[in-house]
Amino acid sequence: VATSWAGVYVFVGPEVPPVERGDVVRVRGVYSTYVGLEEIDARDGSIEKTGSREIPDDMIVSLNEIEPNGFRPLELQSMLVRVQNVFATTDTAGREFTIGDLHSGAAIAVTSYMANDTGPSPFPAYQGEPFAEIIGHVYVDGVPELAPMSADDVILQ
Repeated sequence: VATSWAGVYVFVGPEVPPVERGDVVRVRGVYSTYVGLEEIDARDGSIEKTGSREIPDDMIVSLNEIEPNGFRPLELQSMLVRVQNVFATTDTAGREFTIGDLHSGAAIAVTSYMANDTGPSPFPAYQGEPFAEIIGHVYVDGVPELAPMSADDVILQ
């Protein structure tokens, strides 16, 4: 089980590759860092399905691991993580809101960048609103953020 440095984003452009969640793939492309995500740009490369396996569980992490002053945001970048028992410290503004942890005082922005890059946030939040958990990718573009993929990944208490 990978615990760090194990995530990479594969950019395919507008073409949808013939793969599904759980497929094991061989990707050929150009590696780079783009707006905070380590990625392989496969537009001029290839994506080949080589098998399938069980989808790995997300990692449960604390906010103080991934927040801007945290000790693990870069090593967890692009990895799927879960934070639990947090609350909104701000209302949603644009495509972001901030969550905090009552015990440690840690805080991080939650961005809808991965779920909806151009429109309003699909998961609006209100200051003080409690969340049982939020599942998303650690996204570091200068400052770490948490990027859920859909509204189903933002679960109220």
